[in-house]
Amino acid sequence: MVHQDKISILITFVIGLIAGGYLYLTGFATTFKLPEATTNDVYEEFVIIGESYGSCKQTGDCFSFQLLENGTYRALYGDRSGGTITHEASIPFSLRRALKSNLTPTLLTLDSTLAAEVVCQFGSDDTNFRFRISRDEVSYVLDTCLTEIDYNGLPWQTLKKLWEHFATVEI
Repeated sequence: MVHQDKISILITFVIGLIAGGYLYLTGFATTFKLPEATTNDVYEEFVIIGESYGSCKQTGDCFSFQLLENGTYRALYGDRSGGTITHEASIPFSLRRALKSNLTPTLLTLDSTLAAEVVCQFGSDDTNFRFRISRDEVSYVLDTCLTEIDYNGLPWQTLKKLWEHFATVEI
């Protein structure tokens, strides 16, 4: 390779670097925005997200919901054909009041403690449940396989009433 070839390659590289930098700064960098440093799992207000998992995946009838502090919810029902049915409504005021008073931070902290070993309350081959509860900007996870839930305690009994309410909703 002669000296002129080396200079041609160097000039081509420098021109390409300048052109690429210009295109980056004027085209891509002006439209790119970094994501905000917030998390969607923790809400400032009282929010409950519940879901079933496990054997319901095979039958296609898993259920999930998001309940807001004002009592409105969006529920996703599995329709056994692989699709989902969306339903939006409100829970009764008495149930909303029970949720707010029985799901206290102290009790939620106890029930969301991770278990020493994975043992599913309803069996590993059956449908189990997970609740993500945000209250006062703190997120708690109650999982029938992963956390030490007191199944006779107020939080679980209240969440059970909520789940039973969703089971009786006509869609």
